[in-house]
Amino acid sequence: GLTLSLLPALTTWGRLVSLSGSVQGAGVNGLTVALQQSSFPFDADFHTVATARTNRNGLYRFPSRPVFLATRFRAVPLIAPQLVSEVRSARVRSRVGIHRGRKTRRAVWLTGSVNPGLPTALARLQRRTRFGWRSVASAALAPQSDVRSTYEFKVRRKKRRAALYRVRVDARDGGAHARGFSPAISVGKKQRKRRR
Repeated sequence: GLTLSLLPALTTWGRLVSLSGSVQGAGVNGLTVALQQSSFPFDADFHTVATARTNRNGLYRFPSRPVFLATRFRAVPLIAPQLVSEVRSARVRSRVGIHRGRKTRRAVWLTGSVNPGLPTALARLQRRTRFGWRSVASAALAPQSDVRSTYEFKVRRKKRRAALYRVRVDARDGGAHARGFSPAISVGKKQRKRRR
């Protein structure tokens, strides 16, 4: 038999995944195993993107690979191409950044970049509450290129305490990219007006 494992199964745009496995049986030392992949929308056949050789225990490992959209992988030993591993699927989240932009006494603008461009995506501003994350605003992304978009939200400062916010991005691209999230960021409470 032939096995293939994929870690992590859910990753972020441009990050690496690790693929390894084993060949069971006799005479498994030094076999060449091909890694094949098919990317979203999966209308093309699997094609070979890397090879690896088994050790004396039949174990093999491919070089880590970056993934940029939903991708399926399988392993095939060159000596017996009819022996194919199970297909492993990598889901890919958009990469969402966030930082504080311009600010006033009453408000702060939260801005960030999203990779890839995702022209049909929707960004949702979420605030942390005692019950979890709640969406409080939404906006379409502003495409800058095929691989980058931006967003901006105006956040009014709370009177009594700081609040945690994050941005969720729904790709809405048919399954090529999973929902992405920015890190959480704190917005300080409303500043008191200075007395003259």
